Amino acid sequence: MSEMKSLVKGSSEGGGRAFVFSRSKKIRFLATYMWTKTVSFWYEVKAPRLRLFIYEVIYSVCRAAHFPPPRLSWLRLNRVTTVFGVFNIRPGTTDAACVSPGFERPDLNHLIMLLREHLSAGRTVLFVDVGADVGTYSISVANKLRHLGGLGVVAFEPARSSYDLLCENLAVNGLAEIVDPRPLGLGDGSIESATLQCNPREPGTRSLNPSLVWRSELTEKVEISTIDKQIGTTALADVVALKLDVEGSEIAVLDGASATLAAAEEVLLEVEDFVDERIVAYLQANGWSFQGKLTPYNSFWRYSRDHQS
Repeated sequence: MSEMKSLVKGSSEGGGRAFVFSRSKKIRFLATYMWTKTVSFWYEVKAPRLRLFIYEVIYSVCRAAHFPPPRLSWLRLNRVTTVFGVFNIRPGTTDAACVSPGFERPDLNHLIMLLREHLSAGRTVLFVDVGADVGTYSISVANKLRHLGGLGVVAFEPARSSYDLLCENLAVNGLAEIVDPRPLGLGDGSIESATLQCNPREPGTRSLNPSLVWRSELTEKVEISTIDKQIGTTALADVVALKLDVEGSEIAVLDGASATLAAAEEVLLEVEDFVDERIVAYLQANGWSFQGKLTPYNSFWRYSRDHQS
């Protein structure tokens, strides 16, 4: 997950000035980060407030100093309840940071706002969460928007331990009928399986590229499919929203979605753009329209049949 790697790194400079994370944007982002981690935290976290706050302080200090956060197993964090939902997590890992209400908050807020606008206008929305981990985005989106109707969610997570927690979290939040979890990685269709690299202390940073995983101590054979095979081109929702957190496999995933993109009336994309910065040039060259960048991690894009913004 992107927030675990950088707090202030700019990204996508190769795509032009519009993609540079400027000093003013950094200041705005850091102010929001501090607010959600220290002030709004106390009314957005329901349990366990004090233990999670201690974790957040230590985690943030370590990240700012470019040190890996300690395990902090003594905090016994195995379930976190927030305004976004209930999340079972792995004690002694960075899962606690991933399910905190401050995690990638500007991006999550913006995504929910965009989807709410479409749903409120009577349009159907399919949210495709690629790299769902334990369900931070899928559960947050589903819990905040399910009352509007017209929402479907498909969550892809290839790592078995994360997928098992994803399913547990969907059950405890009563979202089994809204969110469809699938134990798959996604790519361009050139391979049907791959070896996933994992640092067990930071399970959200799993990658098919071992050079991108700090202290890769575990490997796991996973099945690889494509968006075209899994989502298809018939009976699509009015709006398809993609969230890609795939640690360097972004281009391959989009290459495997060409038929789905061509069939969709409109596609919204939130993509992690700082791991493989080539993604910006790829999107520009393939009909995507840049919509904005709120954090150092991700950017928002739009794709429509006429390729017009």
